[in-house]
Amino acid sequence: MTRRSTAFDQHIQAAGVARHLLGGGLDRCVVADIAAWTLLDANLAWSAVQGEVPGESVGRNILLSYFSSHLCRVHADDEQTRAWELALISDLRAAAVRYPTDPAVVALLADLRATGQRFNELWESQLTAGHNAHHKVFMHPDLGPLELDCDVLEASDADLRLVIFTAAPGSVDARLLASLGPDELVSQSAPDSIAR
Repeated sequence: MTRRSTAFDQHIQAAGVARHLLGGGLDRCVVADIAAWTLLDANLAWSAVQGEVPGESVGRNILLSYFSSHLCRVHADDEQTRAWELALISDLRAAAVRYPTDPAVVALLADLRATGQRFNELWESQLTAGHNAHHKVFMHPDLGPLELDCDVLEASDADLRLVIFTAAPGSVDARLLASLGPDELVSQSAPDSIAR
């Protein structure tokens, strides 16, 4: 498994800039990570949508989790999946160039190459992609499909990335997202009053 690097420790401070987005209500899902997609923090809504215990995944690498298990609550077609994967790989390439001797980045790359053919094909392709505002459908086990807009905001000088998921104001999805309180963090039933 990958080791935490000094870069990880240094960038924990950068996450303080995003605390106001991470806090607050459940009207948005926010996750903060650093250059190579190592999770710094996430708000309660993100944990609820992802089915994670708050704080449990801090320090987890999103790329390694994705490429080693392919478990993901996002429903996407092949084109959307490929675009997402290429954007992740592009971010990793940038981190590897910026931190070529960082022990955590070197170890992460070795761990990812060991996950199998899919990662290696993408890595060796040299194709790149960026993050564009897009739409994702999360398949929540109790609420069903949850349609959210996704924006990726990057502060490259701080190696900080915020991924923000929001529902259209006043929509059924906004009400469903707001219904995910602390009691629903690990996939418990939604209130009966919320209809899809």
